[in-house]
Amino acid sequence: MRVSIVIAAVFGTAAASPLAVRAGNWSPLPGTTATCGDQEKYMSLVIGPEDSKSILKHSCAAFMPPCAYKAENKLSEDAFCTAVDVYPLDEPKNVTLPVLVEQGGNKLARWAVNFFVIPKKQTVANFPESVFWSTSDCEGYINELVQKSSPEGCNISGIGPGAGNLTIGAPTEGTSTLTGTVVGVKFVQK
Repeated sequence: MRVSIVIAAVFGTAAASPLAVRAGNWSPLPGTTATCGDQEKYMSLVIGPEDSKSILKHSCAAFMPPCAYKAENKLSEDAFCTAVDVYPLDEPKNVTLPVLVEQGGNKLARWAVNFFVIPKKQTVANFPESVFWSTSDCEGYINELVQKSSPEGCNISGIGPGAGNLTIGAPTEGTSTLTGTVVGVKFVQK
């Protein structure tokens, strides 16, 4: 019995390892471009109800099925979820988060931040093809948008993340259903 437990633990660890490496090696598809908008307002991710880590988790939890983010969706530990690491992105999605918005160093109390994703519908041989992405893709593209400066993202150097969007590029070999999908952020009044 002990031997079977040890073997199960070793195989379980080996099976989980590629997912951990994949998340650490995430990078945007080549040709991903940023289009930045409002550069007067910006997000403060150091002070406020949302920080740079929580915006990734909270926005992606709203974009993906509940099982992709069990804790953020308040699913119990014993909730049944299938073991997948890619999920369909079948329609535009958005979520407004209470991120602190500033302009010229002043807090704007009646403003929040809306994160959104718009999948580009693909067709193969005249049949619609579903768009799929992973939690690493979702968090990676949002992080790219808010942490990198133009042309990779919409962070205003020395100030903070501004509004804008990323249009996901294409792989150098093969295809990706994410190509042409838009991930973005805009400022909205509460």
